[in-house]
Amino acid sequence: MPRAKRSKQRGTVEPRGELYLAYYTRHGIRWRHPGFFGSVELAEAWLRDEYSLIDRGEWTPPTERATRQEADATTFGEYALRWIGARRKNGQPLKRSTRTMYAGYLRNHCSELADLPLVEITRDVCDDWYETLCPGHDTERAHVYAWVRSVLASAHDAGLIDAVPLKVRGAGRTDGDRTNLELPTPAQVQQLADAMAPEHRLAVLLAAWCGLRFGEIAGLQRGDFTMPRDRPAILHVRRGVVTDEANHCQRFDTTKTPGSVRDVPIPEFLVPDVRKHLRTFTQPGKTGLLFPGESEGPDGYLITPGQLKGAPGGTSNRKDRSRPVVKKPTRFFKAAADIGMPWLHFHDLRAFYGTNLRVLGATERATMRAMGHRTQEAAMRYQHAGEDYLTELGKRLSDWHDAQEEASRPDSVVTDDRDALEAQLKAIQARLDALDRK
Repeated sequence: MPRAKRSKQRGTVEPRGELYLAYYTRHGIRWRHPGFFGSVELAEAWLRDEYSLIDRGEWTPPTERATRQEADATTFGEYALRWIGARRKNGQPLKRSTRTMYAGYLRNHCSELADLPLVEITRDVCDDWYETLCPGHDTERAHVYAWVRSVLASAHDAGLIDAVPLKVRGAGRTDGDRTNLELPTPAQVQQLADAMAPEHRLAVLLAAWCGLRFGEIAGLQRGDFTMPRDRPAILHVRRGVVTDEANHCQRFDTTKTPGSVRDVPIPEFLVPDVRKHLRTFTQPGKTGLLFPGESEGPDGYLITPGQLKGAPGGTSNRKDRSRPVVKKPTRFFKAAADIGMPWLHFHDLRAFYGTNLRVLGATERATMRAMGHRTQEAAMRYQHAGEDYLTELGKRLSDWHDAQEEASRPDSVVTDDRDALEAQLKAIQARLDALDRK
C-alpha cells in the first residue's frame, strides 16, 4: 500500500484505491474531509482552504459545515417526506393511513413551501402561506397547520433551522368536536336504526349503544361476540378497517390506538338484535364479516364508508354552470334526514354513547376505557351535556333521592315502581363498578 503523502501545505493526503483521503490535526483532534477526492491536487486544495479558514479565524469543524451545507440545500418537501417515513408514535412507525394523510397534506396544501430550502422559510413566508390555507375548511386548516409546524419543529430540533418560523396563535385548535351538537334521544336512535337498510340497522345501534367507530364496526367478525345465555354479552374490539388510498380499497388494520383494543358490554336490550343479525346477514364462520361489503378486495368483502354512510346530499354546479344539481342524501344521511336531524353524522353516535355514560354516573376512567380513549382531552370531545341531558340527569337524581327517602321511612311501603327503579340503579352501578375495576 502506498505511504501517506505529507502535503506541501499542512495536513496529510492518503491514497484509498484510486481515490484520496485528506485530513489534518488541530488542537490534538484529527479532522478529515467527509468524502474522498479524485486526485491529489483536489485533496491539497481542500487542505489549503481549511488552513486559510484557520488563519483568518473563521474555522469551524468540517462536519458542522457539511451539516449546514446539507441543511441549506434540503427543501421542505424533501425533509417532510423523510419525516413521514421516520416518524414514530409511542415507539411505533406511523400507520399507513396516517402516512397517506400526511403525504396528502404535503401534496395538496404545501406547494408554496415544498420547493423552498428549509433555511429560506421565514416568518413572512409562513404567514403568506397560512393566509390562503384551506379557505372555508377550518378543521382541515387546523390539522394541516399542526402537521407543518410539527415538521418544522423537528427540523429545528435536528439543528437544520435556527427557529420554528410558523407561529399563529390558536391556529392548531379547532371547533371540530362540535360541542354544541344536538344529539338524538334514545327514541330517535331507534327511529334512525329503523330507517336504515335492514342489513345496516345494527351498525347504528352498535355505534350508539357500544360507542364503536366506523372502522371498528367495518372490521367486526362473527367471532368477536361472546353471548352466553347466563352472563352479560360482550363485544371484543380487536381490529379496524381503513381505506388504502394507493390501491383504492378497504383493508384490515390495527385499531386507532392501542387503548382502542377493548371489551365492550352489550346492553341486554340489544342482544336480540345482535342475534337476529348474526342469523340473517353475517358471513359464516368465526371470521365471517358482520357487515359484508358489496365488492371483494384483498382482505375480503369489507364495507366502505359510502356503502354504510352514503352521501349528505346538497347542491353542486354543473361543469357548464347552466343550473345547479340537487343531490339527495343517501343511506345513513337519508335516515338522519327522515327523522328530522339532517345535521347528524354517523360518528356523532359515539358522542351519544359517551354523553350517556357520564349522565348515568360512569367515572371518567370507566368512560375512557369503554370508548377506547387514552387521554382525558379526547374523552371530553365526545361528551355533550346539552340542556336535554342535564334535565334528564336532574330527573334521575331526583327519582333516586325520592326512592331513598321513601325507603328510609319506617312506616313506608315501597311500591313496585320504586323497587324496579332501585333495582335498575343498582344494576347500572354494578356494571359501572365492574368497568372501573378493569
